[in-house]
Amino acid sequence: MYLALTGREPYPETGNVLRDLSRRLAAPPADVRLVRPETPAELAELVAKLTNPDPDRRYQSARALAGALAGLNRWIATTVDPVTDTPAPARLPRVLLVDDDDTVRGFVRTVLGAEYECHDAADGKQAWDRLEKTPYDLVVLDVNLPGMTGAELLQRLRQNCPPSQMPRILVTSGDVPPEALGGLLMDGADDFIEKPFNPAAIRSRARSLTHRRAAPAPAPAQAPVAAPPANNVRETVRLTVGELTRVPAQPPPTHATTQSQSPATRQEEKPSSVDPLAYGTCRLMEETGLVLPGYHDRVARYMRALAAAVADRGEYARFKDPRFLTVLTAAAPVHDVGQLVVPTQLLMKPGRLDENELTVVQTHVTIGAQVLIDLAARMPVPLPDLTMAAEVVRHHHERWDGAGYPDGLSGTEIPLSARAVAVASVYEALRTRRPYRPPLGHARAVRLITTESTGQFDPALVSAFAAAAARFDEIFSGAGRPG
Repeated sequence: MYLALTGREPYPETGNVLRDLSRRLAAPPADVRLVRPETPAELAELVAKLTNPDPDRRYQSARALAGALAGLNRWIATTVDPVTDTPAPARLPRVLLVDDDDTVRGFVRTVLGAEYECHDAADGKQAWDRLEKTPYDLVVLDVNLPGMTGAELLQRLRQNCPPSQMPRILVTSGDVPPEALGGLLMDGADDFIEKPFNPAAIRSRARSLTHRRAAPAPAPAQAPVAAPPANNVRETVRLTVGELTRVPAQPPPTHATTQSQSPATRQEEKPSSVDPLAYGTCRLMEETGLVLPGYHDRVARYMRALAAAVADRGEYARFKDPRFLTVLTAAAPVHDVGQLVVPTQLLMKPGRLDENELTVVQTHVTIGAQVLIDLAARMPVPLPDLTMAAEVVRHHHERWDGAGYPDGLSGTEIPLSARAVAVASVYEALRTRRPYRPPLGHARAVRLITTESTGQFDPALVSAFAAAAARFDEIFSGAGRPG
């Protein structure tokens, strides 16, 4: 699964059997998001559990694994009017919180209340009474309920609800082993989560199951056993596990659709968590004279120009993924953060660096990457965007032919994000005055990158750069101006 998601072996062979075996036994579980930071957290956790060197921490049976995989299905529900064939007015998805602990119910209601209409029930009987009177989109169901247990309520729902009326079921427990919770997926639950859960985890599960952007329209109160109302048709589409890591690009919005969107819809694509760090880093570099004003915005715009020009095939199709591109454009400007710890007299030296000085300057990639890794480790919640930023920082001086640093990676061993940033950062550097040379013109910079730097860059990205070269010039010419 790691290979399918990343295109790489999780533990590549070096030819030394003893070293490879020792590394495999001592290595931590494979982290997909170090290569593909846009991978959903739930899928990354599943792969990490599959590759855990401790057998006791892996899935203990094929049934448990099948249950975990089943939980990664994402549902998109839409309601349309069959007469006009247009979407019905949207409403907040309705969630029923079923738990005998009022503290847990209050916690979940606080976390989900801004995005969902939350109702609660303290036991299985009260939950069933509510389900008979009101249709719900999601039921957050504790397994250990007094009287009618969570498993019994789930069974009753399966026996009495037609598929079109069945709410999504998220089962929870602090006592039942994860494998047993996973087994409930085979009995009709859609996902499970262990207690105690943090706000990000419960919010992520709820969004995945209800698909916030396509909430069903309001319907008259009815028992779950009733047929769907005559004036509505509910259509459900299932996306498989393989589709979770690819978000299809949306067509550019027209003026009319932009005006009609609600504020919540327009804000769905949130900025990357790396962006404030990148902006602060660039401002510090501007103040020290290492880069020109407007550097942060220019580098981000270079990335978008390159992504628009690259061919949509193979791994390069990731540039068309809005989430990947958002993270990349945020991470790219921070690529030289390590230069802030390199002595300024070396960075600004007018003559050629000697071997020792060059070694010191080259440490900026490893120091910068380690700073971001340490920063990510101190965060209270996982921030996969920082892993891409660290990846870019460490590898943007690698070369396609393997002659770069710090790791001597070659070809597609170099992360795609770092290959893209390498092109943009060199273009920016060539156009900028250095202590040892004047700034180069656009035509000369393009010629150096496309024809006079054999083996340095990814050929596919060089072709994209050539196609987008005029746009790069426009971006650089706006140095110092907003946007």
